[in-house]
Amino acid sequence: MTIEQIEERLNNLAKRIEGINTWIKNNPQVTDPNVYEIMDCNVQYAELVAELVAYYNEFGWPEINEETGDMMLEKAWPRSARVADLPHLHPDLANCFLGLCTMETLREFPVHPFIQEKAPYEMYAAVRMRQLAGTYQLPKTEEDRRIKRELICKSMSVPFYIWQVHRTEPDYQYDNQGEFDSMKEMFTLYEASEEPCQFKDQVTNLFAQINKDYKYKETKQEEKAAQKEKK
Repeated sequence: MTIEQIEERLNNLAKRIEGINTWIKNNPQVTDPNVYEIMDCNVQYAELVAELVAYYNEFGWPEINEETGDMMLEKAWPRSARVADLPHLHPDLANCFLGLCTMETLREFPVHPFIQEKAPYEMYAAVRMRQLAGTYQLPKTEEDRRIKRELICKSMSVPFYIWQVHRTEPDYQYDNQGEFDSMKEMFTLYEASEEPCQFKDQVTNLFAQINKDYKYKETKQEEKAAQKEKK
């Protein structure tokens, strides 16, 4: 991907985040976060940071003026840019991150009761850590990237949906078998496309949280049998 293509995607993401934040502000009657949407924006941001890191690793990192923080045309006493410099070098990256922070503040996302649960928190924190470090692993194909992104988002949004329903129906059991089967298929494809599988533990724990309240949940014997078939 060229730097111009990355910049275009950054600009599109910044506009999308701004639009979401405007909608949230204009609709105060809606208080629950859209967990899929928030995670999707976060993952796309992590992808674009990783794209920039990959680009500069291949073509060379710009030199930075120590006093101003700007890219240097002359190379007198330069230092190489770091991941922390990327928002300064690419303003739309900074706009995206600021927008994400605004979105999460508007929804009180990091302190939301659902996010404070162990499995959701670990996934959210893992994605954020990869963003900041620029270490989100990019699958080789666009389809594999889509599968990884959707799997992360669905593994968070489905448990959140169950959490929402439990507020008024404590005995509710999730019964969308087609959706959960599709997620399992995505997980299998994701594991096959990435080694090591970056968020395997987090997805596994979130799947276990879904299965706990799943109408058609597998018993331990059925899970063991399914694992043997995979092998």
